[in-house]
Amino acid sequence: MKERTSLGLLLVFVSAYILYFSFLSVLKYNSFSYQDFDLAVHALTSWNIVHGSIYNSILGIPFLGNHMQPIFFLLAPLYALFPHPLTLLLLQSLLLGLGAIPLYLIARKHINQGFALIIASGYLLYPGLAFVNLFEFHPTAFATFFLILSLYAYDFSRLKLFIAASILAMLCQENIPLAIIMVGVMAAFERKPKKWIFIPLGMAALYLIPALILMGYFNQNTVQFSSLYSHLGKSPWQALLNPGPALSFLFRKECLWYLFLLFLPVLFTPFLSWVRMLPLAPFLLQHMLSIRPSDLSISYHYTAELIPFVFFAAIYGIKALLTLRIVNRHAFVLKSALISFIIFCAVYFGPYLNEAWRIKGYYKKDHLDVYKERLIARIPDSASTVATFEFLPRLANRKNLYSLHHAYMGFHTLSDKKYALAQDVEYAVIDFNDWLTFSGFYSLEGYKNLQDIFLGSRWRLLDMVDSLVLLEKSPSDADFICSKLTARQDKSYKEILRVGDSLILIKANFLYYCADEALEAVFYWQSLEKTDKDIQMLIEITSEEGRVIRRLVHPICYRIFPTHSWEKGDSYKEKVRIYMPEESPDDINISVVFIDNMSGGIIQAKSGNNSYTVINLGVIRCRE
Repeated sequence: MKERTSLGLLLVFVSAYILYFSFLSVLKYNSFSYQDFDLAVHALTSWNIVHGSIYNSILGIPFLGNHMQPIFFLLAPLYALFPHPLTLLLLQSLLLGLGAIPLYLIARKHINQGFALIIASGYLLYPGLAFVNLFEFHPTAFATFFLILSLYAYDFSRLKLFIAASILAMLCQENIPLAIIMVGVMAAFERKPKKWIFIPLGMAALYLIPALILMGYFNQNTVQFSSLYSHLGKSPWQALLNPGPALSFLFRKECLWYLFLLFLPVLFTPFLSWVRMLPLAPFLLQHMLSIRPSDLSISYHYTAELIPFVFFAAIYGIKALLTLRIVNRHAFVLKSALISFIIFCAVYFGPYLNEAWRIKGYYKKDHLDVYKERLIARIPDSASTVATFEFLPRLANRKNLYSLHHAYMGFHTLSDKKYALAQDVEYAVIDFNDWLTFSGFYSLEGYKNLQDIFLGSRWRLLDMVDSLVLLEKSPSDADFICSKLTARQDKSYKEILRVGDSLILIKANFLYYCADEALEAVFYWQSLEKTDKDIQMLIEITSEEGRVIRRLVHPICYRIFPTHSWEKGDSYKEKVRIYMPEESPDDINISVVFIDNMSGGIIQAKSGNNSYTVINLGVIRCRE
């Protein structure tokens, strides 16, 4: 293959990668599909640096206490020009895509243009790289590029470029200097000039020690990363003196599967060049000894630091294979095998097919996305706000933003330190069906923290639909989404259906009108006896012909008064507002199924003398 053709194809592949993942990033952002808090945390950091602060209100500490990532100071001028979370996402796609170019140049030097193009393509199709790009935003994605660039400089003996690229990589996260140290060790094994040994060792050590001291100073024991390794011993010294738990942990099937996924796309060729795998060692130990399951998954951002060394070692591994006469004679077979496994792993283990499906449906705006934008538009730009995960990136350009999951858990992330929501919060925008908040961080006692927030202060309901609610702190009493009734308020009502043996629905003008493409309902409940079940409603709205128009899971009393917290005789009122599509028929039928949130089991409901799995609440007319 001619050099010009090879370079042309490389640029096409890199451009296609950057454009595709930039496109996906925009789609994900516009459809509220970033559903963790990482993007919001880093966008908030960028915005606050531009405005003269290093404090991150989501984390509850200065951002340098969470991870030592001073790279944000270099990003700040760009964020000042383009103050938007998409700036970070697009830059992430750009740098990850550009990483293929120095890899190509290294492979071309040691093998040939054909293999170089295959290796660069394998990098761009590597499942771990795609997941790094798709899972929120992280500065370690920049480290992927800078580490590849430093390896290029190392391989081509360009010391000044190596120093600059290594410094930029270390600025991305506190663990990166460990890899630079191991590059110095690798240089010793390769018998490179002494400057390639001592400069990486000295430079990384000089950065690492003050970085860890500063990180500890800003952290103040809030985010406790050491808890991920507490199973190995009470201290690092104890773990070293008693290595048994660590060794058994390293040989878990989860670790072996993780290694399989890391190295299969490059046919395990890095193991043929173990010296070039030395910089991988700190990261592999970090991930494989961690008790956190996500550390052993390629579906997150944790492989960002490993990818450069996987491919660097793979280049040398392939070079070693080609020194065998039989392999060299049949190089086409090796090329074919590499291409086959690259494509197989990209399709089978990567996110490409799933993302293609999501483009057609999941990433298209639905009515909930439209309502989320409507709710956010009502929050002033400078207002202090608490929100569930999917709202956070859209609200990140402000001084004070809080994630509800911290308040719901009652603890900081990776910490036993108690969390108390700041008193300055003015708005709350919540999806009460947010999976990560109310399933990933679910606890039986979490409702008490919600009560402290929403019953300890006065809140006014501004807007709501389905599980989405916008609240504003109010100086006076205002109608809330749910409330506990006094005996005087509830004594006039009568039972219309019984849910299990523990609670009844009381008839009182529920489902009372239909307007603004939404159906409102007010439910009144009474507890017959204490229950350990956290009961939710599956509300289904159908046409007279049985066509499903809407289906909504509704946690009774919005998780603020979950049914397992009710005492015998308690009565509650709640308001529900359900979106109704424009094409809805004039007459609709409403039915409900009751589900125990903890077990997933269906709870029988009794109407009159009969028990049912599905309860029909009747037919109403929405349009005259």
